[in-house]
Amino acid sequence: MSWRGDPNSQSLSLVKMLAGDVVWGSVGEWVSGTGSIAAVIIAVLSMRRARQSERLSESAVREASRAADGALAAVAEASRARIDDRSAHLAVRIQRTTEDWHYSSAYERLFANNPRPWELEFDQLDLPFYAVEEAPGSLWFKLDGDITNEGTTTTRVRLDGEARFTEAFVDEIRYGEVVDSEVSLAPGDSVRFEWWPGASTTEFLRASRGETDRGRLMLVITGRDLHGRYVDHVFVTGNGRPFQQEPGRPHSWIASPTPIGVTVNRARRTYYALGETLTGPPEDLWG
Repeated sequence: MSWRGDPNSQSLSLVKMLAGDVVWGSVGEWVSGTGSIAAVIIAVLSMRRARQSERLSESAVREASRAADGALAAVAEASRARIDDRSAHLAVRIQRTTEDWHYSSAYERLFANNPRPWELEFDQLDLPFYAVEEAPGSLWFKLDGDITNEGTTTTRVRLDGEARFTEAFVDEIRYGEVVDSEVSLAPGDSVRFEWWPGASTTEFLRASRGETDRGRLMLVITGRDLHGRYVDHVFVTGNGRPFQQEPGRPHSWIASPTPIGVTVNRARRTYYALGETLTGPPEDLWG
């Protein structure tokens, strides 16, 4: 059988055949079709070696990249460990949760300005308290806690939201009242705080029925390293579903005897010294 067409295209077809780009044909078909078998074979072998070298090169690059990533991760982990060994560690404890309900009719006015619920004059609230849709006013719960620096360096601590510092202690001895929104805690020092989570009566009712996520109460405690190496965020979360169905009356909701359950979660540390940054509010770390 003889070849038809341009001899150059025939040689190219042979190269592709031997290189694996097309299906092989009969040996006799291509041997009789060209007088440059040696040149074609050399070209094919060169192409195969180039492809094999390219595959080996890509594999070597991938292996080297994985090795470099592993080395960088090990260095970063060792750096985090060194920072953690010489840093502050905030221990947050909730000492007491009051069972008292605090009711105020000033909810809208309160949130039009800075929320400072501890300055409110609360209304007399008789229990059992019945919650109804579009009920006026707001409900607040007072939680007491303390923050202790159990680390080895001083840190600046700030409370976000409806919370305030009350007293500071040095070596477990009362130091005095705290009026600032941010305090410095040396190793072993502690500070007490009040947290007043609250919402409108309607919001709490809807949360108790599972209709909104307002039932997740959150306090963010921020600790900043004085040398700018890291920042800590401790999230204190509460179950803000203070109403329960009245037995035998599915459409009647009354005050729960234990309205707030609180969890102190492990601190989330952002290592500024390693190039980590916060691109949003601290709550994004939790959510």
